[in-house]
Amino acid sequence: MKSILLSLTVILFTALTTSAQRSLHHDIRKDTRGIRSDRKDIRADKKDVTKDTKDIRTDKTDRAKDGKDLNVDRKDIASDKKQLQQDLKTGNKQGAANVRADLKSDRKDANKDRKDITKDTRDIRGDKADRAKDVKDINKDRKDVKNDKKDRRKDVKEANEN
Repeated sequence: MKSILLSLTVILFTALTTSAQRSLHHDIRKDTRGIRSDRKDIRADKKDVTKDTKDIRTDKTDRAKDGKDLNVDRKDIASDKKQLQQDLKTGNKQGAANVRADLKSDRKDANKDRKDITKDTRDIRGDKADRAKDVKDINKDRKDVKNDKKDRRKDVKEANEN
């Protein structure tokens, strides 16, 4: 009777330690997989941050160029107005008609430049928000990697103790 009880105890103890080791090894693999996926996410987010930064830089240069174009158009509008007044004073109707056409064209260009500046500013704001979100994601993923490494170390230590 004692031998049967002893053999059952040994079998039960062996089964429990084997299942415990399996769960520990499963936890270790799960933590390693988590670390890999978090590192992959970090790399992808870093690429997104770089892309957003380049987009911001491009939009800022476009906005500056559009601002310069707008100033040129404003100067053209002012000179066209002066020319129109002179043509009207001198009675040059053909010249006045040409200047009115130029004035209309310059106003259209100025409005287009204003719209482009507004669009570039909106794009810059959006890219900055995207970049900030990506930076937060990177920090969160780094924290996850740190926690997964800590969990994996703990699981490896427990596996070695058993």
